[in-house]
Amino acid sequence: MTDVRADETTADDTQDAPAAARRTRRGRWVAAVVVLGLLLVAAWQAAARTSRVEPGGVAQVSGGLALPDCVPSGNLWAAFDDDEEVLAAQTIRNPSPWPVTVSTGDSEAYLLEPRSDDQDEQGSITSASGGVPDAARESVVVPGGQEATLWIHNPQRGVPPGSIWYTYDGVSLTVRALGIEREVWVPFSAGVLQVGGSQDSAVLSEALEGACAG
Repeated sequence: MTDVRADETTADDTQDAPAAARRTRRGRWVAAVVVLGLLLVAAWQAAARTSRVEPGGVAQVSGGLALPDCVPSGNLWAAFDDDEEVLAAQTIRNPSPWPVTVSTGDSEAYLLEPRSDDQDEQGSITSASGGVPDAARESVVVPGGQEATLWIHNPQRGVPPGSIWYTYDGVSLTVRALGIEREVWVPFSAGVLQVGGSQDSAVLSEALEGACAG
């Protein structure tokens, strides 16, 4: 006697096998897509959170006291008396391959200016007015591998006059890249700025130059 039910069970198993295989393949694809998505998110987070700006290769200072070569200066860039207007500048560089938005968060003390594309001007910082250029602003976009100019014009922010010298060796900037914002510290590449004191820097500079000449 033939067992019909056994034959029917075998037929059902044969029909279900391709469907089960398809479900297995689909499950593997879904798992692979999820893993790939997680890897992409991790890579994006790592890239965004390591984005930064660093000191560029150009710096200048206008006014103040710059010590002559014969005087050991350590890391002094310039010193400004209370009555003198602070004006210094340096470039900041974006080393990453993608653009970053850089903000000072303190336009009273620091401003940013996009760099010229003119190769002849890349090695200098210019100011037609002798002060912070009109094009300077609180926030700029710095393309990958390029620089912007950081203008330092009031780091003391109205500190009352006195005999104390205040030293500034860098600035805190906000960097936004790939949708993530973070704070970074950028040191002044040329040294430190000192502001304050009661000695007129022009008089002191002349005295130092005279001492060097002698």
